[in-house]
Amino acid sequence: MKVKTKKVLVGALVMIFTGLIISTIFFFKNVLYGKEVETSNARDYGSFECFNNMSALAVFPAADASYMSQDYYYQLKDEINSPKCQIYLKRQYTAEQYKNEIERIEKWELSYLDQTHRFYKDNSQYISTAYVAVENYNNCYEYALAFENINTIIYVYLKNIDIDELYMEKMFLPAYLQNNTTNSEWKNTYAFLIGSKYVVCMDLAE
Repeated sequence: MKVKTKKVLVGALVMIFTGLIISTIFFFKNVLYGKEVETSNARDYGSFECFNNMSALAVFPAADASYMSQDYYYQLKDEINSPKCQIYLKRQYTAEQYKNEIERIEKWELSYLDQTHRFYKDNSQYISTAYVAVENYNNCYEYALAFENINTIIYVYLKNIDIDELYMEKMFLPAYLQNNTTNSEWKNTYAFLIGSKYVVCMDLAE
């Protein structure tokens, strides 16, 4: 075999081997870490790619609801063991729009058997009045912060997110998280007491 032919063959084998290594790396990355999604495009709100029904997001408004302005951020790292996700939506409304949105939030309810749940209203752990759907449940948080004086509502969803990974300001977290302390109590409007255990029934939520 000529030297030139050998060089071409070796080069081809190196390229094939390199391609196999790269393909293997990408394969295991996708298996172990899954897909990553990140967007701050307001037009993307309502389309939560790879979210996989981690929450019903009932506290969040409809994508086509009326508002004046909004700031939006969605990030998902679909890791196989502990997916990380954060959704931040800040909407400023007219006075009438704000009133209607607060009415929607306060009237929302979820029923199963003889139990009816509503969002928890919290005026102590947050910077402003909070309507809480999920708090401290499997490292998941879902709530809306209402600022009546500026007709603005901030909607938050967090799953396995560390404080230093936050898109939003830390002051919008519950007080105990801002202070890096823990809270043994949990809240989940999607969880119903069935027998002696709480069972999450968020598939019932619209």
